[in-house]
Amino acid sequence: MNERIMAIRKSLKLTQEKFAENIGLTRNFVWMIEKGERVPSERTIADICRTFNVSYEWLTTGQGEMFTGVADTAIDALAKAYNLDNIDKEIVSAYVKMNPQERKALTNFIKSLIK
Repeated sequence: MNERIMAIRKSLKLTQEKFAENIGLTRNFVWMIEKGERVPSERTIADICRTFNVSYEWLTTGQGEMFTGVADTAIDALAKAYNLDNIDKEIVSAYVKMNPQERKALTNFIKSLIK
């Protein structure tokens, strides 16, 4: 499981520190998990799955897809509720898949356009 946790973090382009921050751990503890020196608790596993839309089955067994379709389902619901077209959905989907640093950079860029 340690290699799969590292794969999630790298896929999301997060440092160990940012990954840890998102799930309430220390960077050192994430480092120990990734090195196989610690085993994540069931709560940590659940937090990773919930926070990053990771498949519990994939994380615990390696079977199936890394990420769940939860985010896409939520985006489909937003699209229906707010009459979003396909490009709107793509924009929202891309935004929610960004890590916090990328979101902040985009937000700052948009703010600069508004001024």
